[in-house]
Parts: sequence; C-alpha cells; structure tokens
Amino acid sequence: MMNVKRASIVALGNLAEYTEGLFAPHLDPALQCLKVLVDYFHHEIRERAAIALQQLVHGACLAHGGPARDPAYAAPPNDEKEPKAINWTKGSEDPVLPPQLAVYVQDCVGLLLRLIAEDTAKSVAAVACESLNELIQDAGPSSFMSRLPQLLEALILLANGKAPCQTLLGDDDDHEEDDDDDHDNVLMDNVADLCGGVAKVAGADSASAVVPSRHRRASSPSDEVVGGFFFDFEAVRTASSDRDAPRRC
Repeated sequence: MMNVKRASIVALGNLAEYTEGLFAPHLDPALQCLKVLVDYFHHEIRERAAIALQQLVHGACLAHGGPARDPAYAAPPNDEKEPKAINWTKGSEDPVLPPQLAVYVQDCVGLLLRLIAEDTAKSVAAVACESLNELIQDAGPSSFMSRLPQLLEALILLANGKAPCQTLLGDDDDHEEDDDDDHDNVLMDNVADLCGGVAKVAGADSASAVVPSRHRRASSPSDEVVGGFFFDFEAVRTASSDRDAPRRC
C-alpha cells in the first residue's frame, strides 16, 4: 500500500510538471491532497509530497502565469536546461505573479516551509529544502519574499543544528549510525544550496529592506548575503564534512 501511495504522488507531480499547463483543471484538487499528505505518518510519503509541491507550482505557473510566463517556453525545444517558468528579475518584489496564481504559490511555499521548520525527519527537511530552492528559482522573488523572515529563521536553526529534525527523534531514525550521517550530510548540503538560492533570487538590496543585516567578518570570502543575513557557507559545509571524519573509539 505504501508503494502505491508513493507512486501515485510521483505520478501526480510529474503530470503537473511535464504537461506544460494542461494539468490546470486538476491543480486545486491536487493541492488539497498534498495538504493532507504533508502530515502523513511515514516520512517517505512526506518527502514525495514535498517534491510534488514544487512540481505543482511549476505547472501552475505555466498554466496561469500569463504575461509573466518566461517567453523561452514559446521558443522551439532544444537540449539545453529547461527554462524557468516565470520571467522574474533578481531582487524585485513587484507582484509579477497574477493574484490567483500568487495565492496558490504561497500555499505551496507555506507547506514546504512548515516541513523545513517543523518536521522531525531529517530526510523530509532535506527534500523540502531542495524543493523550495527549485521553486523559488522557478517562480522568482515574489514567490517567497513575504515569508523571508520565517525562512531565514528556519535556515539559521538548521545551520546551527537546532531545528526539530536535528534535536528530536524522527520517524526516519530507525537506521544505522552511518545512514544517520548520510542524512546529516544531505541535509546540510541542501541547507547551504537553499541559502545560495535565496541570495541568487532575492538579491541583497531587496532582502536587507525586509530583515536587519548581520555584519560580515571582513576576512570571510565564503560568506554570502542571504536575505540581509550573512551565512558562512564554509561553516555549513564543514559541519557536514566533519561527520565524515574518522571517529575515535
């Protein structure tokens, strides 16, 4: 039964992402379904729901983006990377998304943020970080700027190892110690990638108007502005790589 449910979510997300807007009549029922599945008891179902949320946003942007839709989709197909769904501008807080689409996107972003900030399974938080990173680069700054303080708070907790998935026993913790290290590494890598994605999409000038800045150390070339905060990416990745170091008995 679990395999059937997981495969159904995968199919739902793929249909939304790869039918270029033809999934439009089914977007709302699909979202209502995922709103239930993000609270499912098994972590693998919540992971698949997180991936599908990003795919629904992509399909919704293609279906209802209107003039905001990236014109690259009207060009003949090629073998290059798939273009972003929305033709957004870095750091712009202008309401690029049509109102109805903006509400839909915000609902999906809110669900992903809840998984990142509240889920007790590291694997779920990691997948949610990856999905949100893809979503914001697809839909642009207006998809998440209103929730930037909440996102930054969650990222800071994760970077410091104090998020619920790092301090509480999750339903993905029934594995060996080496597997747990793998989960830690993937989580920290995805946190760092999401930090970079936020910086890339939001831009320092726009984001610093939303939240106060933390001052960067003058000798830290690995620091990067993320929503007005300075994250030390080397520190985040070191926290991950340190777990790979040999342990003393």
